[in-house]
Order: sequence, then structure tokens, then C-alpha cells
Amino acid sequence: MRRRAISRSSRLSSAIGSTAPGAARPTVTSGASWAPWPTIRSRATSRRPGRAIFSALDASHAGSEATVSQIAYGDNWRFYLYDLERGTATRIESIDWNGGAQYTFDVSGTAYMLVANSSYTATQVYALDDVASPTPTFSAPGWSMRLFDTR
Repeated sequence: MRRRAISRSSRLSSAIGSTAPGAARPTVTSGASWAPWPTIRSRATSRRPGRAIFSALDASHAGSEATVSQIAYGDNWRFYLYDLERGTATRIESIDWNGGAQYTFDVSGTAYMLVANSSYTATQVYALDDVASPTPTFSAPGWSMRLFDTR
């Protein structure tokens, strides 16, 4: 895997790619002005358009004096809901700034997302009943990586 350095002033699109030439510019409704989102193509999305959740780094949240490590490993990440059919992304406001790491599990038909803080000392668990507005369900100490359905 080839790696490249990304300066603090790089835009989000530099970190995740850019839209193919001639593609329509997606709309971001988070109030920020972002460069185009990358075009996502796969067998799954071409047959069944839907939505996806992803976390994105916002280096400007860390401040101008932050080091690369402070930016990447700080609470400088937000989650977005991406509409695969429309090509639009909306920031999920109910999930605050975080460390960008998450695991998602299905328990008895409900999806839960475990989101760690930047120091991995706490995990907030969200119910994804309404994916656009996840509900905080409970928090746990440490970096929780599993959620099990027990009977």
C-alpha cells in the first residue's frame, strides 16, 4: 500500500479521493463546504441503492497548532450518512466529535453502533433505529469492541 503525506490544510477529498470526471457534484448538508465525494461503485450498491455511514476527519477541528498525531488521534472525527443513490452526505448531529473508530452489531433485529472516544477510555453505544438520528443507549468504560445477543 502506498502512503502519502496529507497536510493539515488538505481538504477532505484529498484524504478519501475525488469524484470521477464528469460526475455530478454531490451535496453535503452539514453546513460545511466540502469538495466532491468519491463515486462508490460495487456490485452491492449498483443493484440496491441505499445508505452508508462513514466517519470523516476534520483537521480544522483540532486547531492550527495541533500535530499530525493530535489531529488523527483526537476527537476530530464526525459520522456522516451517505445516500448512495443521490450522492449526498449529511452529518449525523446526534453523534458528537469522536475518535473515528466504531463497530456495528445487530442484536435481536436492532443495529447498535459502538463509538470510541479518542483516548479509547470510553465507548458510547447508539441504537440505529433511525439511522439519520442514532439514539445514545448507554456508555461503557474502555474501548468496547463486541456486543452480544444473550438469551
